[in-house]
Amino acid sequence: MSRVWVVALGFVTAAGVVLSAGRQQSIFHSGAHAVPLYATVLDPTGRLVTDLRKDDFEVYDNGVRQNISVFANDVQPITIVIMLDRSGSMVSNYTLVRDAAERFVANLLEADRARLGSFSNRVQIDPVSFTSDRNELIRILHEDLQGPGMTPLWNATSAAMIALREEQGRRVVLIFTDGIDTPDAKPNNATFSEVRQRSADEGVMVYAIGLAEDCVTRPSNGIYRPRLPRYETGGPQNQARGSWLQRGRPGGG
Repeated sequence: MSRVWVVALGFVTAAGVVLSAGRQQSIFHSGAHAVPLYATVLDPTGRLVTDLRKDDFEVYDNGVRQNISVFANDVQPITIVIMLDRSGSMVSNYTLVRDAAERFVANLLEADRARLGSFSNRVQIDPVSFTSDRNELIRILHEDLQGPGMTPLWNATSAAMIALREEQGRRVVLIFTDGIDTPDAKPNNATFSEVRQRSADEGVMVYAIGLAEDCVTRPSNGIYRPRLPRYETGGPQNQARGSWLQRGRPGGG
């Protein structure tokens, strides 16, 4: 029942150089930048591998092997935004989704922090700051969720990523949705491509739990159209298709 992530910090350094030309000097300052890398390793049967050591990993940047300066193989807390689709197409699943989100919140670890959001005619995320207070999060699930409306799926995903922007450590977005993006017709709506690129650039893990029927792709935008109740997961690159989250926790078992 544990969640284990391997964290490796790689440092890229630049040497300081001083160039002299007569009385003028150009000074280039050196610096070091630590990049956290999180890895979840599964064996061929899909089980977590939890006994790996630093020497079991190699990190490369543009083909150049980097030094792993800090290594940890233990339980890592997460900072997470849980987003619930409250569109009209999800009405029949409102109770199921709320109960699933409540179970997820109840199983958060003591050091985990979360905010809860819903998206319908607008995108709403509560409370104002991240909290470990499970009772407050469960209260939001029962009292502060929106009613039926539109499905600004990628706007909601973008808003959740913005909420995580200043946070440190393992950052996660978890979305319960039927996977159809139908926002209001207004300029500057977020797109799937933008969300996918930001997830990679900003290091935010995005997972979806899809409540849908058989999924077929709409060629115009690549969004899956639901048909039979079925529960699938995956990052935005899979658009509600993918492997099951390990015991309901992104990235770990």
